[in-house]
Amino acid sequence: MRIPILILSTLALAACAVKPVETVYHEKEDVTRFTTQSFKADEQNKGLKLVAVKECPGKVICSDEEIKLTITHADRFSFLKGKDLELQTEQGKINLNERDYSNSYSLRAKAKDGTNGVLTEHFLIWVTESDFRKAAHAQNSTLFVGDYSFKLSTEGRVPWQILLDRERILEIMEEEHRREYGQYPH
Repeated sequence: MRIPILILSTLALAACAVKPVETVYHEKEDVTRFTTQSFKADEQNKGLKLVAVKECPGKVICSDEEIKLTITHADRFSFLKGKDLELQTEQGKINLNERDYSNSYSLRAKAKDGTNGVLTEHFLIWVTESDFRKAAHAQNSTLFVGDYSFKLSTEGRVPWQILLDRERILEIMEEEHRREYGQYPH
């Protein structure tokens, strides 16, 4: 009887340890970064990983700031380079072409097929908070990368919704952070 209770309590603690939005204050820059958990979108043997970051000056939860959306692809060959990006929701299309492209190659990393060598590509995209809000709260959201389309799951976008909601961010913060960040509304 004790073993199932121990297993359940361990799972409950593990679930609490992973926060949907991580809050980190960088003292040298006097900036707080709110970073969402990454989530994957897979279609047609292509996998993308998406992470959103919101930066606020000082120790506040700000609004009306641009969101940095990072889209990452890792495989043997280039996939993202030179392709147009667009996010489509029932509220309209969001152009994701205001971006930076970077890549790196690792001979030590193993590709999906087991061979050595992985090219990791990153798109860093700046999205207005109002456009990001449309993508986060949409019933259906599809990311178009050139001719490929990736359905973005509703569960994967829950951290995006939390990132945009001051009260929900405060709920998941530790007690001391709640006092610091909840004190001044901005």
